[in-house]
Amino acid sequence: LGVAIWGILLTAVFEVLGLLIANHNLNILHAANADYWHAVGIVALVIVLTLEAMMLMATAVTVLSRSMAFGLSAGLAWFFIDNLAGTIFFFIAYDLTKSDGWLLATGDMLSPNLNALANLLLPTSAQAAVVKFVSTPLTPVTTAHAFLVLAIYAVIFVAVSIALIIRRDVKE
Repeated sequence: LGVAIWGILLTAVFEVLGLLIANHNLNILHAANADYWHAVGIVALVIVLTLEAMMLMATAVTVLSRSMAFGLSAGLAWFFIDNLAGTIFFFIAYDLTKSDGWLLATGDMLSPNLNALANLLLPTSAQAAVVKFVSTPLTPVTTAHAFLVLAIYAVIFVAVSIALIIRRDVKE
């Protein structure tokens, strides 16, 4: 969490420096109203939640595999597979079988719910700024549902990490 906050603060400092260098003043910041800063805060919250989910998953896989390289690689691959391959697979399966169960299953995937979270939290006027090429669940989800899915995955990742550390068979 500290690294995520530090990264956001560092990004903000360099953005302000970039504005200062490009415009020779910071007058452009006067155009940013309360709605803009509210939307920035929501997007920052979603970024922090995504980073934390990725770190918890990488920790669980690292503890499971006993390899930090494998854990980090699996953490990165998870979100790629969950976003692209998983959603594409479920869409093709729905197209072939015409069973709504395939579309409903995407509502329980972590990455598409994280991708949908910003649009669910932002007001309609600010949603156009959110990247549209990332996958979202193929079934409508609510904000509460997206947070519930995130919480369930987080609890599972933490439980796996703690259980495996407690039950570790290596005694040095």
